[in-house]
Amino acid sequence: MSDVEILGLTSYNLSGTISPAIANLKGLRKLDLANINLTGEIPDALAALPNLSLADVRNNRLTGQLPKFRESVDVSADGNSPSLWNHHGSGQGSQSQWRLFIIFRLHGCLIKV
Repeated sequence: MSDVEILGLTSYNLSGTISPAIANLKGLRKLDLANINLTGEIPDALAALPNLSLADVRNNRLTGQLPKFRESVDVSADGNSPSLWNHHGSGQGSQSQWRLFIIFRLHGCLIKV
């Protein structure tokens, strides 16, 4: 299973939590788990995936804090608990950048700084 590069389950009618076992997929480049009714926290181990470039967990019911992904990882997590945005930088841009991003989202624009 370490050869899996893309795991996309977007918009499937699933539920449950994100398994920490996904971190065993060392070749994973894109993780797309948007819109599938996930709950719980995002496992910290996902941030250690060496080849990950995209982590999309938008529009679920996730709680906790975002793991500290590398700066090169594009993380999309809007549409979850507000606690996901209470992180300490690293991999997701500065908090002021995300505040700007959220403000634009509230006004119907999508601009990521």
